[in-house]
Amino acid sequence: MERRGHQTLGADTAEAALALLAAERPSLIIVDGMMPGMNGVEFIRLVRANLETATIPIILYTAISDQTFLDNAIEKGANEIWIKGRTDSEQMHARVEHYLS
Repeated sequence: MERRGHQTLGADTAEAALALLAAERPSLIIVDGMMPGMNGVEFIRLVRANLETATIPIILYTAISDQTFLDNAIEKGANEIWIKGRTDSEQMHARVEHYLS
């Protein structure tokens, strides 16, 4: 994303990401399905429950292909799901541009 001119922020854990969201308001969140501390669906639920972050678009990027997990992610508020190894980088960049335009 940075090579395409986008500023990025990163966090190693879900808790660190939530703390970052308390200080920053990104235009888009891309979250992993499995993180230390909680999974991506729980993270999405917490982001959506906060009035200050509830409207930020969220893309779940995951290796988990279990349909129940993916359905739950959509129910909790993921705008899109990208499955690792099945979504090519050009498609990903096009979708990011869509959310940032």
